[in-house]
Amino acid sequence: MLDIDIEKEIIKEYIDESIIYDLVKNNTMKDVYLTQMQEMAMLVYETKLNIYYFPTNFVIQNELIYYIDYECGIILV
Repeated sequence: MLDIDIEKEIIKEYIDESIIYDLVKNNTMKDVYLTQMQEMAMLVYETKLNIYYFPTNFVIQNELIYYIDYECGIILV
């Protein structure tokens, strides 16, 4: 399922897979996801973006972690 907002230049794709919250709750979390999260955090910090690290905001598909961008903002320093 794909949704496009041409004015805002946003493309959204529905990912029907496990969210990190469920993996932690069911004790099935893998170390590789934590490593990916750390790598993602470094990239986000370098670009001065602010994302919300709630476990429900991350989904796994094909062993890769994706951030569900409900909202993000710029960090003003």
